[in-house]
Formats: sequence, structure tokens, C-alpha cells
Amino acid sequence: MVEKHIIGMSFKGHELKVGPIIGTLVAYKPDFFRKFSFLKLMPVDKLTIPELNKIVEITQRHISDFQIVRIEPIDMKDKKIFDLEQKRTVELLNSQFQFWKHKININITYDISRSEYIEGLKAHLPHNLKQKDLKFDKWIIANNSPKKPCLLADCYAQYLLNIALNDIKGVWGDFGSGLEADSKTQEFIKLNPRCPSIRGREYI
Repeated sequence: MVEKHIIGMSFKGHELKVGPIIGTLVAYKPDFFRKFSFLKLMPVDKLTIPELNKIVEITQRHISDFQIVRIEPIDMKDKKIFDLEQKRTVELLNSQFQFWKHKININITYDISRSEYIEGLKAHLPHNLKQKDLKFDKWIIANNSPKKPCLLADCYAQYLLNIALNDIKGVWGDFGSGLEADSKTQEFIKLNPRCPSIRGREYI
């Protein structure tokens, strides 16, 4: 018998021009937040870096499982990021035995309907799962979801994205925020055309 868990999933880094997109799956037991009711969970853009780091450091030894996927700039070349993300979402879900028996919460950053998202996800399912009842009607799928599983997964994704960006800066130098409107990012892209972490033309 499968022990039921709550699963939160999130991807961070879509808006950047430098660096990967990081996807995370965090699984925990239903009573997890009874121990961590004091956690200051909120959207990551409202957390300071020390607050974000503290959430991950406090919880990482107590969650049941944690999985990560990376979408590198080379993967994005001439590809739709949305399709890449959905393919990696299926990979993350498949890391959990009989994932459809758990309570699934997915945070999305695209302005599409729940049904559109599910139809896109179905296209990436392995053949053996296409005919199975995956209980999609019970999944929570929302844009910028305020649900705790999604907020926790957001924290882990942003935490790991920060590490990845700092690693790039350690080798190639500072590029600011990595956002297209950042003048420091623009200058970095012009001066470092061979940097493999710079994204080319992308289609979302």
C-alpha cells in the first residue's frame, strides 16, 4: 500500500536571459506543517534571501522526498519552454511511485486554463500511463498558487536557482539580475557571446 504524501511542484527562472530553469518536486507527509506552522511561507519575491535560505535549511531534513530537474539554455534552443517544462514535470512525477495516489499541487506561471495545462501534460505521458486514470480532477493546478505545497516547492526552486546563478557568476563574472531589462545583464551578454549560460531566442 502506498503511503500518501502531499506533493508540491514549481519551476523558477522563466524570465531570465542568463541561466537555467529549475524545476522541483517536494513531497511530505500530511502532518508536516504541524511541526513547521511557524514558517513564513509566502511568494519568493516577498522573501529576503536569508529568509528563503532558512526555510530550505530548516525543512530539508524533514521532507519525505525532493527531486530537481534543470532546463539548460542549450535545451531551450528552438524549443517551446512550456513544452520542455511539461516534459520535465512528467519526469518529476514519475520519480514518485504511483504518483497519482498522492495529493498533487502544481504551480504554473503561464496564463492558461487548468484544462489546457492538463491536455498539454497528457502529450508527454509515457504510453503505459496514457490509459490509466491519473485522477486529474483531484490535482490542484494554479497560476502563482498560494497553496503551501506550491509555496514550499517555489522556495526550493528559487533556492537552487540562486545557487546555479551564483555558480555562473563565479566563473563568468557578475551579470546583475539576469533579466532582459537589466543594463548589467545586457552588457554581460554583449561581452560574453560564448557563455553557454546565455539563452538564445526562445519561444514560450
